[in-house]
Amino acid sequence: MEDSSVEMSSRSSEQSETVPEKPKTVPKSVPKKRKPTKEPKPISEQITPPAPKKERFVKLYKPPKEIAIGASIAGRDKAKVRIDRVFVLGFLAGAYIAFGGLFALIIGGGMPGVAATNPGVQKLVFGGTFSFGLMMVVIAGADLFTGNIMYETMAFLDRKITILDLLKNWGIVYMGNFVGSVFFAFFLGYLTEFLDNDPWLSFVQNLAEMKVNHYGWGVLLLRGVGCNWLVTMAVYLAVCAEDVVAKMAAVFFPLTAFVSMGFEHSVANMFFIPVGMMYGADVSFWDFLWKNLLPVTIGNIIGGSFLLAAPYWYIYLLPSKKNQNDSRDNGKEEPKHLNCFSV
Repeated sequence: MEDSSVEMSSRSSEQSETVPEKPKTVPKSVPKKRKPTKEPKPISEQITPPAPKKERFVKLYKPPKEIAIGASIAGRDKAKVRIDRVFVLGFLAGAYIAFGGLFALIIGGGMPGVAATNPGVQKLVFGGTFSFGLMMVVIAGADLFTGNIMYETMAFLDRKITILDLLKNWGIVYMGNFVGSVFFAFFLGYLTEFLDNDPWLSFVQNLAEMKVNHYGWGVLLLRGVGCNWLVTMAVYLAVCAEDVVAKMAAVFFPLTAFVSMGFEHSVANMFFIPVGMMYGADVSFWDFLWKNLLPVTIGNIIGGSFLLAAPYWYIYLLPSKKNQNDSRDNGKEEPKHLNCFSV
């Protein structure tokens, strides 16, 4: 009985081993519901409108106090330039002024009929064409002695440079202006023979002789004062302007005025008188220096430093007793009205 029960259990175990396993049922994947397709928008609605522009303010000009601050900072920066570069910048400025001088001689000096019947118009044309030289100085960047009188005086009074810095800059720029003007007078004013014939020949000779022999020291000194009051005003207004066209307009009117009125500019005379001497004017080199250039230079210094730089320093840069904090240090922004517009 026991054997049969063992057989029965072994058979049942064999049967259980041979029974195939049922395959596992994999759950069917539920199909995803498709989103209903939207109809395409018309092209006019597909184009996204541009984002609205943010308003930004563009200054048309600097207010008066900012002009004074800018002039003082420019004077400080000019005093820090290396000596050789200052000389080259002075050379360029002398040549640029000579360019304007030659332009004025050819246009204004070629109008003898107008000068005889209406001399005011001839002087106006002469002055307007001469202003081209200072435009190049201001916009292209060069160091003109008469302009640096204002810049360095503002920086010195504002305690940004020393008196030695001021005198060194003036001296190097003055020499550079002289070399540039005489260089241009000889190579581009004389050797080119632009003024070889009348009416230009007689005009440039008479101009050089009149500047040296006709007026005394006192008259030339005062004419130098008036000249550089206007020339430094032109440079000062160019600091105020924020674009090229405005800078040109700022230079044009004061320059045209000083030349038309007959004031004396030391750097301009470094071209007009030497080129007249080269074309045969009865002027010696010593007479040129003593009877014109020296008194005119002194007058230019007085006009640019005492009549323009010093007053604006006193008004805008001299700290008052009530408020020792300058607007350059208090972090306040300049108001955006009156001197700016939105675009």
